[in-house]
Amino acid sequence: MRVAIYSGTFKKNQDGVARATYELVNSLLEGHHRILLGAPLITPQHRAGLELVLIPSFPFKFYPDYRFALPYYKFYRKLDEFQPDIIHIATPDLMGLITLVYAKRRNIPVIFIHHTDFQSYMKYFQVDWLVKTMWPAMVAVYNKALNVFAPTQKYVDLLHRKGVKHVDIWSRGIDRKQFNPKNRSKELRKAWNAENKKVFLFVGRLVWYKGLRTFIKIYKQFENRLDKDMAFVLIGDGPIRATLQAEMPKAIFTGYLHGEKLGQAYASADVLLFPSTTETFGQVIQEALASGLPVIVSDKGGCQEIVNQSKGGIIVPWKNLSLWKEACEVMLFDEIQYHKYRESGLKYAESRNWKKLNEQLIQKYQNYAFLWNQKQRFNYPVPIQEKIDFIRCVAEDFSRWSFSRI
Repeated sequence: MRVAIYSGTFKKNQDGVARATYELVNSLLEGHHRILLGAPLITPQHRAGLELVLIPSFPFKFYPDYRFALPYYKFYRKLDEFQPDIIHIATPDLMGLITLVYAKRRNIPVIFIHHTDFQSYMKYFQVDWLVKTMWPAMVAVYNKALNVFAPTQKYVDLLHRKGVKHVDIWSRGIDRKQFNPKNRSKELRKAWNAENKKVFLFVGRLVWYKGLRTFIKIYKQFENRLDKDMAFVLIGDGPIRATLQAEMPKAIFTGYLHGEKLGQAYASADVLLFPSTTETFGQVIQEALASGLPVIVSDKGGCQEIVNQSKGGIIVPWKNLSLWKEACEVMLFDEIQYHKYRESGLKYAESRNWKKLNEQLIQKYQNYAFLWNQKQRFNYPVPIQEKIDFIRCVAEDFSRWSFSRI
């Protein structure tokens, strides 16, 4: 199968979108599929079966780590040469919309991936007045696709309520080699001055919409314990790092970590404290659970669904500071409950296999491409037995399929 992908980023470990796209590309290549991928941010690499196209772009003024992709004729010329069986669009920006138009004109099936809670980001950037116009436009675009995949049931239900016709779940896996309790390091804990303390960890970009105002308030509630039995560690970087360091002078800031160092830092902590309200999924929650960390998360956004499924931590009403404090105290003082959360999280992590989850998605892509091609063939005389076999395949693999999709 030939799969074309457009994504806003293919920069390794930049965010959840990039990690999910990387893992999907890995699974496609393992299955000997061919990929043409275009993005404005790309980590250079050379792998058989993968062709990369760097899209011209410019940085967002308010978010310079990300870039706005400009229409790029070369990408579509490459698509003509590549002749994809299906097009996967991970970012519905201008380039994503033009790619949709291209696919429609070339009669190629299109899949969208819903990664981002745009409504929450618009509120953060104080352009929430755009939400009223955003949803009708997004629904119209998504309904031009064969299917839309969201990471959690919460967002599947939200998209259905907004009027998107065909939405399924593509969940996320975990690299159990990278994120594993075995990676715990006494030396790292010593470097953190946390040998006999419970380490409360935050992982992510250091920006206010990650719930870091709440994080500061929690830190201040426990400031008198920081020399005794508690420590705060923040992994990541961003525009408010200096402000956070001034507000939390005894907290440890590591900057961005990757690969083995990131897995070691997770496993060397004790609790993930993650008050973000803008996550559609929350991959850091899964990584923490796999590393043996119970989690404390907000009741707003996609993280709560992982905690509900795993029973690996506590969900807190996002505005209730006293309950955030109470949840931290449970992790500090109730060892029995702490270990229950830990064991439940580790059990959940065993089932989150990237290869298995991606194989399910790839199988759907193969079925979509097959259905699409067969639909075109039904315009011409086809032997009756072949039609019967095709209908049987549809009945078995697509019990909820609607031919309005194609």
